[in-house]
Amino acid sequence: MKFVKHYFAALLLVLGTVSTAQATLITHDVLIDGTAYGEITIDTIDGVDDGFGFLSFDTFTSFTMFGRDMGFSVFDFEAIVDSTNLFAGIEFLAFDTESFDGYAFQGIFDAFAFDPALDNFIDIFDTFSGNPVVFGELSLSAPPAVVSEPGVAVLFMTALAGLFIRRRRA
Repeated sequence: MKFVKHYFAALLLVLGTVSTAQATLITHDVLIDGTAYGEITIDTIDGVDDGFGFLSFDTFTSFTMFGRDMGFSVFDFEAIVDSTNLFAGIEFLAFDTESFDGYAFQGIFDAFAFDPALDNFIDIFDTFSGNPVVFGELSLSAPPAVVSEPGVAVLFMTALAGLFIRRRRA
């Protein structure tokens, strides 16, 4: 009878988790001239549907470049994702941010740019001296890491339930 109660409770927990909003995290490595120097993650729950099958974002879940958090001072941020193909990842990205230690980051990435070497760029400036530090071609890793949040929650809850059952048997 104890086992039936445990399994019933676990089933209710899983069903409760699965019925939550179907948000997905999309994560890309940020590449400068083909080398990874950062990472960006957006949450599809934050996107605004434009009515044409695209999600537009004005915020990110996390964004790092050279180990610096880009959330310190954000002047402009825009990302666009095809909602019918989340596995394609971010198709357009534009940002203008500043890190806490005085570096300004500015970049544009368009997956469908006519000439990616000219149209996709990143520049990094030292805001104290005004001198450029890095200038190069901006690209995003393909394919992105796409993770369903409820799926992760179910996996985590199943692991906890397994540990709980194992502990009870010991």
